[in-house]
Amino acid sequence: MFSRNRFQLLLRCLHLVNNKNTPQRNSEVYDPSAWFKPIVEHANMVFKRYLTPKRELSIDETVKTQYIPSKSNTFGIKLWMLVEAATGYIIYFLPYRGKRYDPIPNNETQGCTCNVVFKLLRSAGLLGKWFHVFCDIFFTSISLASRLYTENTYLTGTIRKNRHLPRLIKEANPNVVRFVSTFHNGIHNQNEKPSLAISYNQSMGGVDLNDMMCGIYEDKRKTKTMWKRVAINISHRMLLNVYIL
Repeated sequence: MFSRNRFQLLLRCLHLVNNKNTPQRNSEVYDPSAWFKPIVEHANMVFKRYLTPKRELSIDETVKTQYIPSKSNTFGIKLWMLVEAATGYIIYFLPYRGKRYDPIPNNETQGCTCNVVFKLLRSAGLLGKWFHVFCDIFFTSISLASRLYTENTYLTGTIRKNRHLPRLIKEANPNVVRFVSTFHNGIHNQNEKPSLAISYNQSMGGVDLNDMMCGIYEDKRKTKTMWKRVAINISHRMLLNVYIL
């Protein structure tokens, strides 16, 4: 236990890398995540080491924001997260650094979101093992579902009507929720809610569950540097993963 002033002093002096060795913004090799990259690499290494996840996985985004008084709005850093759906345990995550620093590969024709899903699964070593991935409308597409199935991975998610769907589905009732799944079949039944929707509702909220549990003990600290805000939040999520284990 120590005083508030000492805590603030330690927080102000906190660094994860040597600034002298970090490329500056005008450099061609500048990396906006360089200041907190060591903790990202360490966290991902230990996250996937200590848990063999259940079949159902969830992929979603979370945004960590910081209010800057001199600006009229807030700025944030987006994290792509792969979690175990049942517990909210983070298996792997990636910071989104923007189009300039995270360009879509030349051989990737399905856009950023498809690349994110494959990168998360490959990095976690879970692609091709018949895991069942749940995504929302931001990620889900017919092409993603097809590609994942050829890689021995199931996908279930809600989908926008402009994602190259058959005309009959596009022109259906606009209030109808559209699903795509390579795990569930299309057998018609008389239940009020299809089993596909029940499964999606049970397993899609893994990232939201993690955010909710982290939000119980707020980790916000007054700081002028965004990377410290992100590093503290990652440390918070590491503690939550330990608790889940």
